[in-house]
Formats: sequence, C-alpha cells, structure tokens
Amino acid sequence: MAEQGPINYWKSHKEKNSIPTPSKQSPTRYMNSMCPSGLAMHHPVADILLQYATEGCPTNTGKPWTLEEMEAAI
Repeated sequence: MAEQGPINYWKSHKEKNSIPTPSKQSPTRYMNSMCPSGLAMHHPVADILLQYATEGCPTNTGKPWTLEEMEAAI
C-alpha cells in the first residue's frame, strides 16, 4: 500500500474573494470601547456600527429595579 504524502491546502484551495484594503476612516470621536476600524469599515452594517460608535448603542434592559427588587435578588 502506498503512503499518502502531506496535503498542502494553501495550494489546493484558492479563495475567490479578496480582502479589501482598509480605506475608510475610523471615527476620531467615539463612545466607550465601540470604535469600528480596519476591515470592520467594509462590513455590510458598517454604517450602523459607526452610528453606535458615535451616538451610542440602543438597548432595552427592562424597567429600573426598585431597592426591594435588588435586595430580593441578592
């Protein structure tokens, strides 16, 4: 029985897409740690990510807890 040699997947599988060169500017002012940059600027929802970075990210965490609810949770 013949022995199979190593397979070089880099030669046998070629990507049909290319990675874009980051060309869009990241925001200079942003909130907290949200600051899309590099390839994230080419993401299909990059405009929404930029909006979250500059205006904040909308959340719905429910109603504020009362002191009694916090104490009961503890």
